[in-house]
Amino acid sequence: MIRVPVTSLDKYAAYLSEDDYPLDLLLRDLRGQTPRTPAMERGHAFAVAMEHVAEADRNDLLTAEGHAFAFTCDAEIEAWPRRELKAEKDYGGIIVSARCDRLHGKVIADDKSTSHFSGDAGVEKYIDKWQPRFYMDIFGATSFIWHIWECREIDIKEPRDYPGVRIAWEVFNHHVFTLPRYPAMEDDCRNFALEYKTFAEAMGL
Repeated sequence: MIRVPVTSLDKYAAYLSEDDYPLDLLLRDLRGQTPRTPAMERGHAFAVAMEHVAEADRNDLLTAEGHAFAFTCDAEIEAWPRRELKAEKDYGGIIVSARCDRLHGKVIADDKSTSHFSGDAGVEKYIDKWQPRFYMDIFGATSFIWHIWECREIDIKEPRDYPGVRIAWEVFNHHVFTLPRYPAMEDDCRNFALEYKTFAEAMGL
């Protein structure tokens, strides 16, 4: 039996579609042998900050893991309950696991930070991923909503006011779009999971 997180399936999908993602790098990524990039560090800190937004003194300035996020865009952070939910599903000898940040009824919402969002191409980048499909299938949801927050690094003018903060970001733009569930989604997820299973067995993962 193989157990794999949804993130690994998206890495495998990227390997299949991108010429500049070689097999050796994919295998290191799947085995957890690749150190975090600065963008990954920012993304993880942003996710932690958003999880604790209800406890913050103000929701236009959030801090976590040495990062500060100053929200200057005209957007509200949704007040949905923010707690990590874990679930998994057996697709036939391969168990796919998922960790959902926000689930409200049958709607999943996900926050992502990025340094650049390029309109329609940016929407396609996220909608083409397997994460929303597997999340909807595993959690029984009917739609997946992205909240994409554009960030740029800024100077910390008064570091004494923010102890432990090493890097500050202005969150200057906000994009929202949705992928609905579709009839063949479960079959698509099962077929791709089984394709990955064959690959993982061949690679000794």
